[in-house]
Amino acid sequence: MKTFHKILFVSFILSLGSIAALKAQRPARCGTDILLQKEISIPEGRQRIEAFNSQIRNWVRHNSNRTTSTTYIIPTVVHVIQESATDYPSDVCIHNQIDILNEDFSASNADTALVPSEFESIIGNAGIEFCLASVDPQGNPSTGIVRIVDSTNANHSMSNQSQMKALSQWDPNRFLNIWITKTISGDILGYATFPTTLNSNPSLDGVVLNGEYVGRNGCGSAPYDLGRTATHEVGHWLGLYHTFQGQCAGTSQVDCASSGDEVCDTPPTFDPNFGCPTEQNTCTETPIDQNDNTHNYMDYGDDNCILMFTEGQVTRMQGVLTNIRSNLWSQANLASVNCGCSAATPCSPTANFTADNTIACTNQIINFFDLSSGPATGWNWNFPGGSPPTSTLENPSVVYSAPGTYDVTLTSANNLGSNTVTLATYITIDSPSFPPVQEDFESATLPVNWQFSNPDGSTTWDLFTNIGSSGTQCVWMDNWDYHSNGTEDEMISTIIDMSNYATGELTFDLSHQRASFSYDTLEVWVSMDCGSTWTKEWEATSSDSLATISGIGFATPFTPTSSADFVTKVIDISPYLGSDQMKIKFVCRAGSGNSLYLDNINISALVGRTDRGKGPLWNMDVVPNPFQNEFSVHYSLPSKTDLNFRLLDLSGRTIYATDLHNQVPGHHTFDFPGDVVDQLSAGFYYLLGSSELGNISRKVVRLKY
Repeated sequence: MKTFHKILFVSFILSLGSIAALKAQRPARCGTDILLQKEISIPEGRQRIEAFNSQIRNWVRHNSNRTTSTTYIIPTVVHVIQESATDYPSDVCIHNQIDILNEDFSASNADTALVPSEFESIIGNAGIEFCLASVDPQGNPSTGIVRIVDSTNANHSMSNQSQMKALSQWDPNRFLNIWITKTISGDILGYATFPTTLNSNPSLDGVVLNGEYVGRNGCGSAPYDLGRTATHEVGHWLGLYHTFQGQCAGTSQVDCASSGDEVCDTPPTFDPNFGCPTEQNTCTETPIDQNDNTHNYMDYGDDNCILMFTEGQVTRMQGVLTNIRSNLWSQANLASVNCGCSAATPCSPTANFTADNTIACTNQIINFFDLSSGPATGWNWNFPGGSPPTSTLENPSVVYSAPGTYDVTLTSANNLGSNTVTLATYITIDSPSFPPVQEDFESATLPVNWQFSNPDGSTTWDLFTNIGSSGTQCVWMDNWDYHSNGTEDEMISTIIDMSNYATGELTFDLSHQRASFSYDTLEVWVSMDCGSTWTKEWEATSSDSLATISGIGFATPFTPTSSADFVTKVIDISPYLGSDQMKIKFVCRAGSGNSLYLDNINISALVGRTDRGKGPLWNMDVVPNPFQNEFSVHYSLPSKTDLNFRLLDLSGRTIYATDLHNQVPGHHTFDFPGDVVDQLSAGFYYLLGSSELGNISRKVVRLKY
């Protein structure tokens, strides 16, 4: 075996051993070495790697002093393999991840100012730009983001990469394929295939990212929350090794281009660096000994510490783009996917758009935004059922007067051509629901008539399938593993018509235990205008009234063990009656705390109106209330009258009624019949007392028994 093979193989073993020793402290940043080790374990794989390195070494040797103004535009597609329809990351997080790649590969990231002075002069600008493809391989309009719900492959193992990637892949000769999964086993942040894979096994070519570490601005989890995992893995996809490749191999000018990471301006490093280490020197180079470049993207530092490629790394990546991945950035390929278009060099447009609200109420303003490539200079919108029905504005506003689902069509144009896209049933105008609105989360998926807002594309509301307040499921927020403090995730009800009811009430079952030194918050908001404006009606934090379980969780996340761990919360929403466009919103604000669970959300109302101008002339109370096995009605009358008592469930259905004639003035007690009480399940009821002296309603609660 040649020396190259020995160095490469020993390097992988030592590097992987170092990573394993540090895993108790940090996740293994990268799984690429595992793939490379597997490849060199077979003779043909070793030959491919050796041939590749020889080809790139020769190219670098003849181009090490080249200057170029070429911009290498790489059409990119992101395949999100999701466990459920609401899984992160959001489109917003994916777009800012693409922004990060564009900054890092053009050395325009602001934090290059933190690079130590000894490496400032060799910060490398690769001139690489990543463009989310706006046309798919079949020529259809696309956002460049493909979402696949597959719970098996969303929690991904590298041993099953063929199975996962087979779910969705575009031609790797035309696109950089990035797959994002919910998890990667082995505590791995990401991995990539080396350029040799494009010819040997093209169905695997691309980059895989753990969805927890995609994007910035609250999208990723600290300390890998600035999107540098993608930068690191794309570096591998473009032929870069780790800076600690071969440990202290390649320490002289004679062998630095053929040993270690094969880049002469990256000082050899003995081990991967985690965290953000201070100045250190783990290898001795000649003729000039240098500190380790712990700020290099191809090391293992925290995202706020890895800041740069070197000029030598840039030359190696450009060699890969020139010799192996040249079709990606060819003019023919860019034109076919509408990448590289600008006002200076326009393309024929590809129509695309979005709206700020796709589930709305009648007569609610919906704002549409053009996303067409080209750029477009003219627009022709069609909104069947909307007002206006057509528009030539770039970003129009529309209202719909009737419930239903509606198509939207946009034709975008410029002087090179036009393109039309129709999104079928894109807009839904809801019909209002009437009380009771009940949700027990016992279906296989999150309820479709509720909206879920996940602004950071990370942890959000999801089904919990092991326990519930009364069934076997509930909805939860995993705040224990959610590190984006202050981020708000919303769960919004359908539209509710409360225009003809006397009283209204919201109840829900809550389970939560406080974690140490953390403050999660749950809020309930009410809107009377379909969500255009909101009023906060209720709030609880884990520092006071949110917890339903005593004690503090320290080592493990809280999980309810039985229905007894849930407590019913009651909110009077009577002040909001009169609206036919009411919505209820639950807002969870993460505070590095503990998991929170909700179940049995009920929005109820008492049928019929009362005369609110006059108060009743008599009094009525239920004792005890809440009750378990029996209760009585205590009432006081100022004069002789006939009475009627009715017990109603939350839908307004009468369960029991009785007439009491010729009731004399004074204090009275009516014991509710035991056979009626025995038939009542645990929950909420209304007792309505009616007489010529006025009507009185009281909420009645039967406890679990």
